[in-house]
This record gives sequence, structure tokens and C-alpha cells, in this order.
Amino acid sequence: MKKILIILLLITSLNVFSEETTTVFGFQLENDGCFGSLFKTDEFYTNGFSMDCTTLLSDEDPLSQFIDNLDRGLRYDQKFHNEGVNNISSRSIRIAQNMYTPQDIEISTPIIDDRPYAGWTHFDFSVSNQYFISEDDGYNHIGESQYGISIGSLGDAGAGATQTVVHHKSDDAPIPEGWDNHVKNRIAVQLNLGRSKKIECLSKAFETLWLSTYWNRNLELGNVFLRGSQSITLKYGIIKEPDLLNYHDSSLLNLTREKLSDIEEKLDNIKDREDLKNERNKLEEDKKNIEKNIENIKGDIKDRGIPFTFNFFLTPKLFISAYNGTLDAQTGVDYNIEEVPVFVQIQWGMEITAFNEHLYLSIAPINFRSVEFLVDNDPPQNIKDFFYHSWGQVTLKCRY
Repeated sequence: MKKILIILLLITSLNVFSEETTTVFGFQLENDGCFGSLFKTDEFYTNGFSMDCTTLLSDEDPLSQFIDNLDRGLRYDQKFHNEGVNNISSRSIRIAQNMYTPQDIEISTPIIDDRPYAGWTHFDFSVSNQYFISEDDGYNHIGESQYGISIGSLGDAGAGATQTVVHHKSDDAPIPEGWDNHVKNRIAVQLNLGRSKKIECLSKAFETLWLSTYWNRNLELGNVFLRGSQSITLKYGIIKEPDLLNYHDSSLLNLTREKLSDIEEKLDNIKDREDLKNERNKLEEDKKNIEKNIENIKGDIKDRGIPFTFNFFLTPKLFISAYNGTLDAQTGVDYNIEEVPVFVQIQWGMEITAFNEHLYLSIAPINFRSVEFLVDNDPPQNIKDFFYHSWGQVTLKCRY
């Protein structure tokens, strides 16, 4: 796994100085035995891996227009559609796997007083809208909407189980022996809806410091999870807020060049048509304006320059769950556990951007989650039992 990270970093270093960008590649690892996790355990949510690719959409793209209409149809915060509010749409594809094990992984037989083994391998497709207001000193990001679908399999970890064995051998850690006791294999489908809105009264910029606060809402509907969540994300920066200025402007530069190319093609098609003189003059005027916009955008990117940003973040999250498929054994074994309908999660970490936001690194050593199931319906006896699990997370993204 370390070799994969090194190779990804080397690939990233070849392109971090590219000025024009519309695509972001991401890589994320989660594990309860490394990446700064406070408790070097190997239990419950034990490992996660994902790779994704995000591409920006032009305003004319049918998918972009579909997202806009969907937001308006669902009446997602009408002020986001007011005059002066801009948005950028994007689509993402993602491959991911998440693995769950009981507390004692050295026992090969089912443990009826603990959770079963489970592997959730999935392919995700999602679209999103980023809303922002253009201001004199940059962009004020005010919210986001996201719609996604996940399709995959729930049950055995497949190749992931092999990877876990190799990883544990390399770290001289116990090898999971009970993967034969996984939840029943099934095709799994999830629909995901996400909302995020900036809380202006709790967001403030200082001369060298800044604080941003967002209210997040998520809904997961499917045969893996059936749950909703609410969370607050607080970001506190000590250098400069990474408000994606270059990300927006670099994307805008590419989209503007596409418009220029379209106009030049239209002009070429009607250059000898005297009956379309008025239309030709209009296109000539539009061409000059777009060429001017291109020079202005390139100047903004060159003059602004955000070589490095750094901030801390804290996200407390409340879940209300009706169904958790990773706990639904369906193996013929009568497990003595009951799902908990309400639980909380707390995430803390730091984010770094470099090379004018072409490289993004997030390290979250603290991901606490309260109990998701009870044995014999016995409640936790102390705070340690309540926050029963912790894992670490590392996210790396590079923008081309």
C-alpha cells in the first residue's frame, strides 16, 4: 500500500504546475490501525479504500442543466438561484471498498455477541453543484448539492480480504480468520443525496486567520444503509482560506476557450454569407469580448497565486438509522445483537493545499463513532464504551 502512495505522488508531481485544469483525481485510505488512529485496534469498521475522478461540466452540458433543474425542482435554498450567485457543476466516478470485522479477528467461528464480517464493494456515480458569490477578493463558497448512486456487492470482501491478510502480515498483526462468517452476498444499490450550506453568522475572515462553518445534510437510501445524517463542519485556517479561486478560474478559462472555439467555427461557416451580415457582426463582437475575458482570467490566475494553505477542521455528525446491512448477518446464525437507531461520529483533522491548490492533502487521525449495535440491549457503561471505535483517514487529491 505504501508503494501505491509513492507511485501516486510521483505521478502527481509531473503535472502540479499545469495552469489549465478541469479534472481532479482522488485517493483515500481509512484504517483503524494506522494513519494516526488513536487506538491501534483492528475491529468493526477496519479498512476503507477509494479512488475517484471528478470532471467539471460546462453550462451547456445537459447534465449540468439537469442538476440545476433538479435543485430548483426540489427547492434547494432559493437564494442560491438569485442574481449574482454562480454555480459550477461536476460529475464524479468512484471505486471503493469498505470492510467490517468483529472485535476478535483471530476466531474463525461466528461470534454471536459481536458483529459479523462484511465487505461493501461499490462503484459510485455522482453529480454536484457548487454555489458561490464572486467578490472583490475572490469567491465566497456558500453551498453545495450532490446526487449520487452506488452499485456493488455486499458480503464477502473478495480481493480486499486478501489485501488485508497481506497488510497484516507486513505489520506482524493478527490475520482475520473469520471471513467465512460474512453477511450474505447480495447485489447492493444505494441512492445518496447531500446538501451543504455555509452558516454566514459563524464564518469570519481575519487578516491572517479565517473561520468557515457549514451545515451538512445527507440521506442514504438502499439495501446497505437506510439512514440520514446532520453535521456541522468548522474549518479554522492559519494561512489563507482555500476557497478554490484557481480551481474555479482555471475551469472557467477552459470553458471560455471552448466558447471561443465555437464562435470561430460559426464565423467560418458564414464568412461569405452577405444575408447574415448582422449575425456575423454580433459574433465578431462576442469573439472580442471572450478574448478579453480570457486575458483577464489568465491575469487573475497569474497575479493571485495561492502557493500554500493550511487549516484544521472539526465535524460532529448525528446519524438516524433505520437499517444497516453490514450488521444484517443472514447466515443462519442467530446473532445476539441489535442495531442502534441513533449514533454520533466526530472527525478532526487538518487540510493542506500546495502548488496553487493543485495538490490537496487531508489527514484525519481522529474519527470517533459511538456504538452502532448493542449486545442483549445492554447500554454502554462509560464514555469509552460509548465511543467504541476510532480510525484514521488520509485523502490525497491532485488537479490536472
